[in-house]
This record gives sequence, C-alpha cells and structure tokens, in this order.
Amino acid sequence: MQLSSVQAMLAMEQCQSTCLRDVLDEVIEKLAQETYGWRWIALQLVVVGHLDQLAEALRQWVQCMQETCTSGRHTSCTLAWLCHGQCGQATCSCR
Repeated sequence: MQLSSVQAMLAMEQCQSTCLRDVLDEVIEKLAQETYGWRWIALQLVVVGHLDQLAEALRQWVQCMQETCTSGRHTSCTLAWLCHGQCGQATCSCR
C-alpha cells in the first residue's frame, strides 16, 4: 500500500514538474523575444541618429562647396574640376 502511494505521488510530482518546466520555457522564450525586439528598436534608433548626423554633415559640405564654387576661390585642381570640370570652365594648372 505504501509503495503504490509513493509511486502515485512521484507520478503526480513528475507531471507537475513537466508542466512547470513548460511554462518556464514559454516565459523565457517570450522574454527573449521581447528583449531582442527592444534591442532591435534601440539599434535602429542609433542607426537613424547616425544617418541624420551624416546627412547634416553632407548638407553642410555641399553648401560650403557651392559657396566656394560661386565665389571662384578654388584651392585645388580637384575642387576646380568639381565646380566646373564638366563644362570645361575649370581654370587649373593641371590641364
């Protein structure tokens, strides 16, 4: 009688342990998905921030080049070519 009672309790405990392990696995999986999702969002925000900085730096560079080209103050042959090279107006000692 005692042996069958212990066996029944063992079977019940194993079943409960299996159920708890399954629930724990689900919670860990959901936590990992949420953590990964938030990390992905954070990384995307960092990338967007860097792209914004790059776009602003490029805009400032283009504005500076336009001002330099319109003022005619070419400091190098490369800059002269960038300003007028395509239409043949470049005044450069290399040509």
